[in-house]
Amino acid sequence: MLDGDVTIRGTVRDDILVADGDVAIRGNVRGDVVTAAGTATLGRRARVGGDLVYFDDKPVVSEGARVEGDTKKFDGGEIAGVGGGLAIGFWLAVTLSMLVLGLLLLLLAPRAADADAKAPKGVAIGVGIGAFILLPIIAVLACVSILGLPLGIVFCCCSCRCLRSAT
Repeated sequence: MLDGDVTIRGTVRDDILVADGDVAIRGNVRGDVVTAAGTATLGRRARVGGDLVYFDDKPVVSEGARVEGDTKKFDGGEIAGVGGGLAIGFWLAVTLSMLVLGLLLLLLAPRAADADAKAPKGVAIGVGIGAFILLPIIAVLACVSILGLPLGIVFCCCSCRCLRSAT
């Protein structure tokens, strides 16, 4: 469950993951119970066959309830190093590709906005049709490398905008 409260009165044969809400267990859960942003409450007859894992709020376990696995708090330390490295790498790739795009645009068309405003309508239409055809091709070619992937995604978004505005 992603958003909302869950009440278990019967038997669940698998794991339960509640991302944003409380879970009340009055029956049997044969797998693990994981709560990310809420509280797990185990009634007197509740049975959890696996682990009871919580992120924020400590579970409320009534007398008579049984958890066969461990009751433990997940602190996220195992994934922080990998996630942080991926975030920094993605940020670096986006930053470098935007720098390359900006330099490329300055090199190819230093006064493009001024020229576009003063250009005859036929030239502006030709540039629009050229962008309509060339942007998707450039986007696919840019997505081939890791450094060009964010640039390719930006070009894909620009291509979609061109397609939507043309219709």
